[in-house]
Amino acid sequence: LLDAFVSDVAAAVAELDAAVALLDAFVSDVAAAVAEFDAAVALLDAFVSDVAAAVAELDAAVADPAAAVAELDAAVALLDAFVSDVAAAVAELDAAVALLDAFVSDVAAAVAELDAAVALLDAFVADVAAAIAELDAAVAELDAAVALLDAFVADVAAAVAELDAAVALLDAFVSDVAAAVAELDAAVALLDALVADPAAAVAELDAAVALLDAFVSDVAAAVAELDAAVALLDALVADVAAAVAELDAAVALLDAFVADVAAAVALLDA
Repeated sequence: LLDAFVSDVAAAVAELDAAVALLDAFVSDVAAAVAEFDAAVALLDAFVSDVAAAVAELDAAVADPAAAVAELDAAVALLDAFVSDVAAAVAELDAAVALLDAFVSDVAAAVAELDAAVALLDAFVADVAAAIAELDAAVAELDAAVALLDAFVADVAAAVAELDAAVALLDAFVSDVAAAVAELDAAVALLDALVADPAAAVAELDAAVALLDAFVSDVAAAVAELDAAVALLDALVADVAAAVAELDAAVALLDAFVADVAAAVALLDA
């Protein structure tokens, strides 16, 4: 786009150079016309001197009318030549004026084209400035989306860590269940032995009940940690939705920027 603008400016400069050259030629023609006019004035001065001399000679030649007529004829011929020279000078001056009129028209057209080019450049600069501002805003939105995505990744990593902890807790829970089953099996065996030794069986049963209570506490803690992991996952889903909304807004802003750039290019083409 800048190359095209530079080309237009170069063309305008070339037209201006041509106009300057035309002006130089016009100035030369005017100088020549002035020189010719000066020559005509000098010729007129000489004619006036000649007429004065002829009058003097006429006064001196009253006694010789034939000589006076001859001098008068010579003066008339000189006057005719002067009139011809003045007419030629006027014709050249008219040509110079016509050339000046054409030059003025060309300069006016060149100025109009330059004004149009300047207006187009001003509009282009304004459009570029607006497009740059919109691009800056889009970049800022994109940076915010990237930051949000980074936070989302960190939250996902934390959720994965929590999930790993929950899985480990679940594994421990399974182990505890297996241990509880083993204890239950032992309790059943103890019940079987209760028939032979009731006191020892009661002691064994109390120990089993205490172990079961501890197991129930462990299960409750595991459930609480699992609830926290679920809440963290819900927050993660909300953050992902917000990040998607920000990304959609950034894409819409980028689309608007592309449309503005296309409009600016179309204006520059025009």
